[in-house]
Amino acid sequence: MPTKLENPFSTCFTKPGQIPFIESESNQLDEIVDRFINAEYVGQIVGPHGSGKTTLTFDIQRRIATQSGHGIHFLRKTVGENGKVLDTARRNTPADGSCSTLPNGNQSTRILVLDGFERLPWYARTSLVHRCRVESTGLLITSHQRIRGLPVVASRLPKPKDLLSIVHHLIRDDAQANLIFSPQRLEFIFEDNAGNLRECLMACYDEYEANCCNT
Repeated sequence: MPTKLENPFSTCFTKPGQIPFIESESNQLDEIVDRFINAEYVGQIVGPHGSGKTTLTFDIQRRIATQSGHGIHFLRKTVGENGKVLDTARRNTPADGSCSTLPNGNQSTRILVLDGFERLPWYARTSLVHRCRVESTGLLITSHQRIRGLPVVASRLPKPKDLLSIVHHLIRDDAQANLIFSPQRLEFIFEDNAGNLRECLMACYDEYEANCCNT
């Protein structure tokens, strides 16, 4: 958690994997994980920019690690704007450094987590999915649109209360910030940024800098 001298909306506190997944009636983490496991570790998370898709992949990874033991190894990659698959800084294992095992306990597997799948050319998507199936590699993708042939394990559509939950998680010990970021103010920020949670948090960063860091 940030200290009083730090902006709680800084990237180090808001990047994917740092903020816990916000559950809702239609998006319960245990149910999402069950859908992913029942689909034999293949699935997609669908939603617009800044809807928390990448954050959810980290929580799925952690939950599988918690429920299991050793044997499942996560490899994280992302598709750049140029359509090339790139290694990401955070890869291979959950934040606690553990891995997990398949339910039968006697077979290990790999799971590729790939952000921005829709940026791949169609032939590259088809080839990747086929290769994962042939190699018995799990595949969890994030995409702005549904991709045919992959089961949807979660569909993300942020609401103002999601931003409220995230912001209160970040500023819960900061009395001054809690006064500034009222529910009404956060709803305005949400609407002003068209529901893009990433842009909302950047707006909150600027507002915190203007109102809290110079007092």
